Formats: sequence, C-alpha cells, structure tokens
Amino acid sequence: MGLKLVRIDDRLIHGQVVVGWVRFLNANHIIVADDAVAKDVMQKALYEMVVPRELTVSILTLAETAERFHQNEYGNDTVILLVSRPIDGLALVNLGLPMKSINVGGMRFEPGKHQITKSVSVGDEDCTILKQLAVKGIEIEGRAVPTDEKLDIIKLCSEMH
Repeated sequence: MGLKLVRIDDRLIHGQVVVGWVRFLNANHIIVADDAVAKDVMQKALYEMVVPRELTVSILTLAETAERFHQNEYGNDTVILLVSRPIDGLALVNLGLPMKSINVGGMRFEPGKHQITKSVSVGDEDCTILKQLAVKGIEIEGRAVPTDEKLDIIKLCSEMH
C-alpha cells in the first residue's frame, strides 16, 4: 500500500495513466500535485470527470500533498502521484516526501527543448533538476506505459548536447 508511482507528465490524468498504470499497479487513488490546477475550479472539475468512479482522485497543492502524506492520510491506499514538471517533483522531495523512483512519462516539446524519447522533451533546467533528484538517490526512469522498457532519463539528458 502507499505511494506506488510518482510520475512527471504534463498531461497529468489521461488514458495511459488511468488505463495503463492504474491497472498495472492496481491503484485506487490518483493524486495530482499541482499548485495551479488545485486553484483552478474548472481544470479541477475536468480532471475529476475523467477518472472512473471506482478511483479516488485528489487534486492538491504541493504543500497539501506533502502534508497529507506526512499525516499518513493515504496509508491504506495504493497511490499514483502525478506532477506536471520536474521542479514539482523536486519541491515534493524538499518538502520531505520520500521517493525511490520517478517515472518521466510525458513532457511536450516546446521551443528550447530537446526531444529525448518519443514522449519526453526536456530543456537544460529540466535536466538539471532531474539530475538533482538522481543525486538524492532517486531513480529517474522514462516509460509511457508499464510495458515499455525503462529508459535512463539522466543518461539521455547527458547525451542531449
């Protein structure tokens, strides 16, 4: 029980998460940790609508997420935690949320970013933050769905230039 997957994906909740990861991990709770989404009533409602009824969804700020984990609020749940950017993952670690691994599932291409996998594009700042997480002993792996081969995102960042 507890935190089964931390995933960076700028789409947050979508089919790969709900169908692929939830079934693979037998998860019953999805937590979106995103300050902007947590404060946007419309976005929050849209994300809550796409989650099947049998799943619990919580959309929280980063601070609320860390606080609730510290209070062991999700002790009996099997949780998938979603953040949209590497900086949010680092913020949660700095708030004391223990993580063994972070799955980098989807980061869209934007100017100034380099595509390192089919679904992941990173900029220099993203790679710096991901390396900071790796230095803390956190595995940084890339997979869109559980059946994909794990990719070493830190190695791919290093090969970017």
